[in-house]
Amino acid sequence: MRFSLTTNATLIEPEDARLFRDYGFYVAVSLDGDRIANDHVRRMHDGSGSYEHVLEGIGQLQQSGRPGHLSARATVTPRSLICV
Repeated sequence: MRFSLTTNATLIEPEDARLFRDYGFYVAVSLDGDRIANDHVRRMHDGSGSYEHVLEGIGQLQQSGRPGHLSARATVTPRSLICV
């Protein structure tokens, strides 16, 4: 059996990344384009963009030695096209 999850990676801590690595999780990080496109549709609770937080989370996953599989996924909606 394998575990998988999709996350925006904004709250990944080192202990989370180690758990994903140790148990061979497949981790998909939701990232909806470059900084402008992602921040247009993915905001933090305080209204700021999430792009930098996502990159920090990806960094935590990479520093841990990576989970069993690391990928990115995008959700494309009509709102996504506003930035293009």
